[in-house]
Amino acid sequence: MIEVDSTSIHSIGYAPLSQKLVVKFISNTIYEYFDVPYNIYKEFSRSESKGAFLNKEIKDKFEFDQVS
Repeated sequence: MIEVDSTSIHSIGYAPLSQKLVVKFISNTIYEYFDVPYNIYKEFSRSESKGAFLNKEIKDKFEFDQVS
């Protein structure tokens, strides 16, 4: 997990073998997104607005589970 500069997201992590993206929000809620291609993760990690990118490119496009 790496901390990111965001008003809503605390940190993100990625497991390349399983293509699992982990997003920890400032509220300490953690979500796992499945089958996320590496290029999407890289774009996400480099995006100026992590929240906007998550809403546009990840949320509702990949299956997910709330971990905590």
